[in-house]
Amino acid sequence: MTERWFELETEAAAVSATATCKRLWDQTGMQRQRARRQIERYMGAELDPTLWRMRYQLAEDLPLVWNLTRSLVGTVESRIGSASNPKLQFVTSDATWQVRRRGQKLDQFVDALALQDCGQYASVHDLRRVILRDALIFGVGWAQVDADLEMGRVLTERCFPWEVMVDSRDARYGSPAQWVRTFTASKTALIALFGEHKDAIELASETSDIELEVELGLSSRTTPELSDMVRCYHIWRVACGPDSPGRHMLLLEDGAIPLIDEDWLFEKPPLVGMWWDTPLIGIASQSLADELSGIEDEMNRVLQRVQDCIRHTSMATILAPNDSLVNEKDLEDTRDACVIKTQGQSQPTVFQALPFTSAHIQWITLAYEKAHELTGVSEMSSTAQKDPGVNSAVAIRAVSELQSVRFASLSRQQENFMVRWAQLAVSAVTIIAKETKNFVVKWPGTGFLKSLDWKDVSLENDQYVMQIRPVGQSKNEPADREQRAEELLGAGLISQTTYMAIMSSTLDTRAGTDRQTQQEELVSLYIDRWLDATDEQLASGMYNEDKQIRLVIPPLRWLNMPDAILQVAQGYMRAEIDEAPDEIRQLFLDWLEMAEGVLESQEAKKAAAATAMQSAAAMARTSPGVAQAVMQGSHESPQPQGAPPQAAAA
Repeated sequence: MTERWFELETEAAAVSATATCKRLWDQTGMQRQRARRQIERYMGAELDPTLWRMRYQLAEDLPLVWNLTRSLVGTVESRIGSASNPKLQFVTSDATWQVRRRGQKLDQFVDALALQDCGQYASVHDLRRVILRDALIFGVGWAQVDADLEMGRVLTERCFPWEVMVDSRDARYGSPAQWVRTFTASKTALIALFGEHKDAIELASETSDIELEVELGLSSRTTPELSDMVRCYHIWRVACGPDSPGRHMLLLEDGAIPLIDEDWLFEKPPLVGMWWDTPLIGIASQSLADELSGIEDEMNRVLQRVQDCIRHTSMATILAPNDSLVNEKDLEDTRDACVIKTQGQSQPTVFQALPFTSAHIQWITLAYEKAHELTGVSEMSSTAQKDPGVNSAVAIRAVSELQSVRFASLSRQQENFMVRWAQLAVSAVTIIAKETKNFVVKWPGTGFLKSLDWKDVSLENDQYVMQIRPVGQSKNEPADREQRAEELLGAGLISQTTYMAIMSSTLDTRAGTDRQTQQEELVSLYIDRWLDATDEQLASGMYNEDKQIRLVIPPLRWLNMPDAILQVAQGYMRAEIDEAPDEIRQLFLDWLEMAEGVLESQEAKKAAAATAMQSAAAMARTSPGVAQAVMQGSHESPQPQGAPPQAAAA
């Protein structure tokens, strides 16, 4: 009976777990061989350069290969992976107002985490697109999310598909109880993280017999003096319930002492995956490259036959009789013709055979079209062209929507990836927050950075449900921008000048409307201050006492007051629905009362000006000279020197 490593003491568990990891590595050799073939298919060449040189000695002997896999993978990656960045939403229905407000802030907090860099990738969204490409090539892509206590950050890194290993029987239903991830790391980095195990790390042997890069043919040899790499194993035994925790260990390949040995309280490992197709059994799946393999190979076989025909049979053929007067040496010297000796007395005959027929081209074309049909990738999309006859924005959106339906499952995979990533990120932040006093992230608002502290946004797991925020599928293609600009112009939301700028592509729709939404942003800033007001701010009435900024700022008199009042009124209704405290709602009412006073003053001035204009018009019909004097007096308001205001007014 195999020892259960997760039930043993530390040293014995490390030895048993290391043996388990090595057995899994040996058992998954076929997966690495398959990965090598998929990499070669995507790259369009053999990985080992020595084999390439041995097979093709001369440059003109290199085969012509149409890399259909790379073309379609790039198309799907660009269309699905780069089309949008899914946003997370924490739903806190039937909760108190304070919990709902924290949930809204938690949306922004997780969004800020997703915008942080992930090693060589600028954000989690960039990493997600790489994971999607892995899924298209290998069938599955993986990422690991950890709490980096040394740097105080959430660490998300890419895992190669062959690094994640499970027992096939354990993973039969897709939820294995034991997971292993193997990876290489430098001794320097490990010593910096686990200085207490420095001696064991220094004695660890270099990766050699199972060096992944050498095995896949990515490198012919290693440079130990530069890399100093050792192989490590993460192994997780997931928890079976709240009262039955699992175990997690980080091991060196030949070390008997674990670098990490801790209880694992979660029912899943810190791994998040994405698949091209949902696995039938286990966690492995067919890839887009696998679907294309048969058609692509057949297409390239025919293509290479056509290539050989052009090279060898497209030369001129000369039928030269034995008694021909032509010099045989001259005929044999030429490299552009094939000389065939014949019997008879006649002049040499020259003709040229067809290197290939239309049937070859039709077969290649059929294979090319079927590859697009079976995978669902539009041929026009892969060549960055527009379908013939599809000119209007409505038609373009309709064609695009059809392709989106075809990849709805893949889009859902991306959303599930972000939800699972957010769950792991929140768990990592919880661990980091216990070690550090403050964990603050910067969320990019509309033109400014907003600091969010974890203690102000954290919620218990049973207080929310996480989902993808529903967003509109607006496009930014030229035809869509033109149609959208026409709609905005017709609704009176943009000026004729802005419309012309959009049509001439000097501005986009957002840039053209930014100037008209500044008031809305300012009022939104006021509303956020009121909703986030603390007890101290409510008691003092000051938002910032150091800068003497009041919590309820009197409305600016040059605002479009009806629109501002409507926006604040809608915010008040939202606060009423969310059951905000009375003190919070009173801030809205105070501002609305001041705004109403400003609006009444503006209306009174307008009414007085209108009355003066009507009076001047009436006097103009009776006494033009007096009307002119009245008009001049209304503009200049002259007063006699030393006269009291009452006399001047009279």
